[in-house]
Amino acid sequence: RWVFADLDAMKYLLLNHQVWDMRNSGPDLPLRLLSVLNGLVAQNSAHKAFNSRRLHLLGIVKWTLHLMLEAAELYTLGELGCAHAEENSLDKGAMSPARTSEVPPQKSAAASAAYASGWYCEAPLVESTSVGGDPDNALLQGCKTLLRRVLTFMLTPVDLEAIAEAAMYTVSISEKGANSSAERQRQMMAGQSDENDVVEEEKLLPGPVARVYLLRLIEELVVDGVNEIVASGIEKSP
Repeated sequence: RWVFADLDAMKYLLLNHQVWDMRNSGPDLPLRLLSVLNGLVAQNSAHKAFNSRRLHLLGIVKWTLHLMLEAAELYTLGELGCAHAEENSLDKGAMSPARTSEVPPQKSAAASAAYASGWYCEAPLVESTSVGGDPDNALLQGCKTLLRRVLTFMLTPVDLEAIAEAAMYTVSISEKGANSSAERQRQMMAGQSDENDVVEEEKLLPGPVARVYLLRLIEELVVDGVNEIVASGIEKSP
């Protein structure tokens, strides 16, 4: 039942999110803020329409998309950091010298820091996601939910363009994560002693996960638009 009244306070909170040091602080802080924002526009909120318009006025759509893409990149770094941790574990278990990674040292350090800060989410299976399953990434899902609820009451062509651009940008995130995926696959193959071992199913990396959420968002907005057109046509018919 909260009413969003202080525009200035929220404006500075959103503008200053870059100083949160998300890479080292982890996903907990943005998750908490998303929880509050989603509460303002929840379906059971008596003021969801008013709050949605106020948030839209502040540019919440572009801010949420930016947060979503930044989180996807950090999760991709965390995936790479996880691959490095598994690689080191395999090397120590085999009592062999550490293998030389093709990843630059600076990026390797950033990946390890992201992984240590909690920027890691179990990658969903491509098979389950392709048939409509949820990728189960709480932060990216929270961003998508916020966008869905706000745009239900305030949707402009600029918003659709921003969503489409964000979806296209995730392709570059996918390319960044391709090396980590390939590296983990090599490690798992190296750790298999039996050729008849079950091959691991293909998984969806954070970049494609963000793209799935954005494409589903566009689909839901299109369905909403079609339903409104149909409803208005029925009302006008004699």
